[in-house]
Amino acid sequence: MNLNTSDLDRLAVELAVVVPAAARARVRVAVQKASEDIKRYAPLLAPVDTGNLRSSIHRLTIDRAWAITGRVRADAEYGKHVEYGTSRMAPQPFMEPALDSSVGWQV
Repeated sequence: MNLNTSDLDRLAVELAVVVPAAARARVRVAVQKASEDIKRYAPLLAPVDTGNLRSSIHRLTIDRAWAITGRVRADAEYGKHVEYGTSRMAPQPFMEPALDSSVGWQV
């Protein structure tokens, strides 16, 4: 399958014209605040043994012409096993409850 990115580039230019810079800046601030809130709350919910899981939680804001996205993740290799459990270990969710606590946050 071939993907022609020129269409995406053209769309990005059109969106940049349509969405005023001031509105985009407000959206960026809102995304950063929401992701920071989640990043701050998730470590409080994460179980602690060595502290590695808690310290591996970080956030990133990705600002593209067509979208501003906030990501919060735990880089510890075993983070997903703690969050969702395994066949031998019950889940101990920390990321989803942190996300759920931010639902309803508005610009």
